[in-house]
Amino acid sequence: MSIRIGRRGDLLAAAILEGFGADVSIVNRQGCDLLARYNEQWIRVEVKATQRMQRERRCYTWKTSRGNNKKHYLTNNDCDVVALVALDARKAVFRNVNDIHTVTTHLFEQKFLEIDERESWDQACAKLTS
Repeated sequence: MSIRIGRRGDLLAAAILEGFGADVSIVNRQGCDLLARYNEQWIRVEVKATQRMQRERRCYTWKTSRGNNKKHYLTNNDCDVVALVALDARKAVFRNVNDIHTVTTHLFEQKFLEIDERESWDQACAKLTS
């Protein structure tokens, strides 16, 4: 992924979270791109961005992993929440990192577009306190 795509993803995710009223800082550390406050708790957010949908499959795809040679899916040692950002749709969906069990995450276009951003953020964060 290009640095520009990643940076645009970070900025879009930060803008969406700020739109929810969250305090957000872009930190760009290993496994954590943003820190966002949710109910007085700082949440580590890893942003994964894709530039566009895969037209032939009608789905969005993100590399939800770390590592250069051998890929490992993200864990709570890396972050708390993963932001799946589609730059062409200018939309983000948030997942609790414990719900990510693969090195690549796919969402069909229709399903991705139907997910409410705010609701996905609230659900991902609620799992951190339960």
